[in-house]
Amino acid sequence: MTNKRLFLTLLGLFLMFQLSAALIYVVNSGSRTLSRIDTETNEVNNSFAQLGITANTMAIDEDHIWVVCSGDNAILELDRHTGAQIRYMEVEASSNPYDVLKIGEYLYVTGLFSDKVYKISLADGNVAAFLDVPVSPQGLATDGEYLYVAVTGGYHMNYADSRVCVINLSDFTIETSINVWTNPQFVVVHNGKLHVSSAGNWQNITGKVQIIDIPSWEIEATVELGGQPGSLWIANDERALVGDAYGAGFYMYMADTYQILNGYGNLMQPGGYVVDGTDNEIAVLQYIYEQDCIVYLLNYDLSIKTQYSTAISSSDLKFYTSPTSNDDLVLQPKLNVYPNPVVKNGVLNFESESKSPMKVSLYDIRGRKVLETQSLGGNVSLDLAGKALSSGMYLYKIQQRDRIKTGKIIAM
Repeated sequence: MTNKRLFLTLLGLFLMFQLSAALIYVVNSGSRTLSRIDTETNEVNNSFAQLGITANTMAIDEDHIWVVCSGDNAILELDRHTGAQIRYMEVEASSNPYDVLKIGEYLYVTGLFSDKVYKISLADGNVAAFLDVPVSPQGLATDGEYLYVAVTGGYHMNYADSRVCVINLSDFTIETSINVWTNPQFVVVHNGKLHVSSAGNWQNITGKVQIIDIPSWEIEATVELGGQPGSLWIANDERALVGDAYGAGFYMYMADTYQILNGYGNLMQPGGYVVDGTDNEIAVLQYIYEQDCIVYLLNYDLSIKTQYSTAISSSDLKFYTSPTSNDDLVLQPKLNVYPNPVVKNGVLNFESESKSPMKVSLYDIRGRKVLETQSLGGNVSLDLAGKALSSGMYLYKIQQRDRIKTGKIIAM
């Protein structure tokens, strides 16, 4: 191979293995601005958009950002590309809207003070309907059929009526409600289960995560994290990362087995309340009252990649990555990983229909990299003999062109 061909091959391999960039948006409640962070260029624009009073949470799609402005009792609709304001949608006086979720052609919004869930039409920006729910609803999630509402029960009632309300989206009626642990604030749907992060009462009742089976509505498991769990994000490899309300660190458990990896006694660092991620990167937002806040960008193995300074009293963070079309999904070559389980001194195979270069990384259950290899031919055989692997679960990450696949294997 000539020097020129070798250079081009190595250059192509290098570029292929660079992680695809994503954008991070951060709501800055104190400064009334929206930050935009480009993780490829590390450019930070802390005045990407101007917000209203007590901006809180947000929802994002390809062209829009909807920001809850609790103090204005309104939802601010922004152009995601430019940050320009499109319209201001009033909810209800003294409702103190808290969370927002876009489903189809509607926004669903919780009213913390009005004890309602609002359905806002994106066609005209008006409230099309509302539902009365128990005291102080906050976080929202959906599986496309149902809307799940975290109902805290209210600080003034010591969160006595903590529950999750299940709303049938087809007719916008309450299907059922499920009593849960004290002060549920965040809900996430994952693999037919609803994960509920409850913070406790901030004093003598610590927090937990509970997992509810859909659609039996039975609590299947309780993850005793302790402390004050915050927002919840679950990776494709089943690692569930949970922020800490006081920013002391973050928690981690396995979303499929409910095994606690990091509870209150051994929190992961850095500290942060809000956690969000992609297949490539994880972001942790550290809230600092009435000061500029910090976004920590983490690698797949949870090591710190870099950090960004945002604006005053940042309250929410979300990634945006370009959606993948159905055509792209059909055209993607198949990836096979076998045998699984694998003998811990055997050979683990990664095979792709594509002959593009492939990079394979193997991590232990805590996200520490234990093995890595790559091939120019599209297939990798990983010889585990002599690698001193313990029996148990491992996480793998495959990178091929602009595609990343993660998953789990068991070594026996």
